[in-house]
Amino acid sequence: MNIKIIGEKLEIIKNIFIYEIIYIFSDMLIKAIAFISMPFFLNKMNPDEFGLFNLYTTYIGILAVFIGLNVSNAIVRYKVEKIDKKKYLATPIWIIILNATVLSGVFYIFSNFFHFIEIKKEVIIVILISTVFSCFIHVGLEIIRSEKNAILYGFVSVLHSIFSIGLGLIFIYKMEDDLGFWRLVSIFISSILVGGALVLRIVNKYGIKGNIKTARYLLSYSMPLIPYTFSTIILSQVNILFLSKVSLSQVGVYSFASNIGMIVSIIAIALNRSLQPNLFEALRDNRNYKNHLKRNIGIFYFFYITFIISTDLLIFIFGNKSYLGAVNVVPILILAYGYFFLYSLFINFMYYYKKNFKISLFSILSAGIAILSNWILVNPFGYIGAALATLVAYFSLFAFSFIYVTKKLNITVFSIKTIILLQLLLIFPVIIKIFI
Repeated sequence: MNIKIIGEKLEIIKNIFIYEIIYIFSDMLIKAIAFISMPFFLNKMNPDEFGLFNLYTTYIGILAVFIGLNVSNAIVRYKVEKIDKKKYLATPIWIIILNATVLSGVFYIFSNFFHFIEIKKEVIIVILISTVFSCFIHVGLEIIRSEKNAILYGFVSVLHSIFSIGLGLIFIYKMEDDLGFWRLVSIFISSILVGGALVLRIVNKYGIKGNIKTARYLLSYSMPLIPYTFSTIILSQVNILFLSKVSLSQVGVYSFASNIGMIVSIIAIALNRSLQPNLFEALRDNRNYKNHLKRNIGIFYFFYITFIISTDLLIFIFGNKSYLGAVNVVPILILAYGYFFLYSLFINFMYYYKKNFKISLFSILSAGIAILSNWILVNPFGYIGAALATLVAYFSLFAFSFIYVTKKLNITVFSIKTIILLQLLLIFPVIIKIFI
């Protein structure tokens, strides 16, 4: 009997491990496809066209928060808690459709008649439809995840990426002008294909009916998270909106630099995923966790310094002469993501002690700081100012978490001398890279 129980537990552990590997692998594959394809896009798209495309995707990201109402984030919890009840999983689709009908109309009227966004009517329509179907994709993927179907989740995610990039390359190399719009069209078509297929799957498996009680449950969980989700988008995307008022060329150079520098944030996130289970177990069992932190810090700083040294080569490989302005932008963004790494170390303690409200508050405050910094710095300094604003915002995130964990939770993760040293190790390589 004991052997059978042990065997069952080992099977569960094996399945969990396989699921995690599939999720991680599919996520890395999507990022790799996007990164490898970037030179092919930049070979045809000048900074203005690339900047315009990134401005369009920024609008989609912001609109998705309000049209989707974060409802996809509540699906896994709903599926788990309502295990013995009938599932009305078409409900989030109806929520998005009804909300999109109202908000899309309002957005179209304001943008078309009051001209608060200076883009063409047809582009506005494409952006709105792309946003709605991207929300459908999020819902469909979360339902698949709630079913613990990691293989299908990975397949759909990667397929959507391949459709978008494949169509994008076809349009970019076939069309002669307005390439930013045609790159957007590739997202529009791929979102409709994948989003539509996922909606049909939901209807076929769970029915077409919505349910008011289910809607209330989903929205009661998802809507309080909207300020946090919106603030994270502001942190990463608000620079594009400010730069677009200066020039689309500056948006293009900054977006290229951001794509290069974001590799450091991916490394930071991956290291934090590996750290969290060990750190939480150490905190639970009252064991020493410092060795886990030191190991992660050592690995991160190795990649951090290596990456700073390699920035010129990466810009040469993935860009062209039109994007050489990124040479001085990338190191600043790498420094910003270095502070994001330090922030991730401290935020884990807040997660463990369930200080989620404070985490949201810090994110919202930093988003406000990002807006103010961009307002001050972008006009006089262009994409350099946008990079500095990102640095200020991520430094504020680090400062908020450090002060809270040290003063409120009364946890001395590192001594003051160590904190200063860690920051100097982030700052000096960047100074050397830019000025020497």
